[in-house]
Amino acid sequence: MAKFAKYQRFFQLQTKDAAGIDYPVWRTMYAATGREGYPPIAVVFNGRMSTDALYHRMRQVKELSQEYWQGRYHAPYDLYGKAATDGYWDHRTAIPVIVTTLEQLAQRGPHAPIWWRYGHEAWEPILTALANPDNEDAYRVREQERRRQEEERDRLRQAECDRQIEQDAVRERRRKKEKKRMRALIALWNEAAGALQVD
Repeated sequence: MAKFAKYQRFFQLQTKDAAGIDYPVWRTMYAATGREGYPPIAVVFNGRMSTDALYHRMRQVKELSQEYWQGRYHAPYDLYGKAATDGYWDHRTAIPVIVTTLEQLAQRGPHAPIWWRYGHEAWEPILTALANPDNEDAYRVREQERRRQEEERDRLRQAECDRQIEQDAVRERRRKKEKKRMRALIALWNEAAGALQVD
């Protein structure tokens, strides 16, 4: 794990740009990728071991190097200070570590789904392995969709309330109309009963 620590120290080194602003030294050596975080480290496992032994070694390296590749999890708080149920991983200070075996690399080539990115679940093509699908941008998309769904639920609740108010108003108009009709019938009845008594 000493190598990961050396890489991390190197990635944290700063220099000054022409304007005197701190700038990471590694940015002067690596082209921008559009991904957050440090440049990736690819580890190719080889040796006179069985496939199971190689995969076991990969898992051991994963566990021992977790502090370098994992990133930090952020769970934003809601309006009431309660932790949200969703969040994102910040990979800006994480070193992406992708691993494979020399046998897979030789047989299938570097663009096949032979890479396991520590923190991902499956073997992936290299560009997919280097992506951060659970980052802040993905969280913002999910959050926007949650808001859209909540607005739709609010709209439907309001429409149901409006419909209920309209139904209540229609019932009230019918009740008043029926009451008025009953009064008219009673008045006719009383008038007819009064006419019978006079005769």
